[in-house]
Amino acid sequence: IAKSKQTEPEQWGTWKINGKTLSIKWDSGKSVSWESNWFKAFAATKSDSLNGTYSSLSGGGNVSLGGDGITVAFNNIAFLPNGQFIQNKGAGASSGGTVTNSKSSANGTYKVKDYTIELHYEDGTVVRKLFYFYPKQGQKTDKTIGIGNSSFVKKDPN
Repeated sequence: IAKSKQTEPEQWGTWKINGKTLSIKWDSGKSVSWESNWFKAFAATKSDSLNGTYSSLSGGGNVSLGGDGITVAFNNIAFLPNGQFIQNKGAGASSGGTVTNSKSSANGTYKVKDYTIELHYEDGTVVRKLFYFYPKQGQKTDKTIGIGNSSFVKKDPN
């Protein structure tokens, strides 16, 4: 927490809920309120383990406006109940007839605790990120999870 407050002070503040309105006052002095489009995320507990492949997909461009630029990025992570993970990610872009792409794979072990996921890669890198379970009808489910600023949807095994 201390390191985050030092390196990411814009990410800290206080919140309160009044009825269906969520209000946040950032430490910078700015405030924001939401009357909808927010939900309570669920933390991981000791009994939680992940089991399955989760995917995140993002992209953008101006093709729909008549342009020729498009970008796409994907991140697939297979979590095994024994604490291991396999990650495949990549990105691509196209503009003006030029196409480029890149892919990478990595694996290691993971731990989820409270609102944190810790990824220990085989090369010794350790990454800690925000982690949470999205709710479904107000209940905790493993169908969609949040890691950092990304949402990951569990793939149907069939």
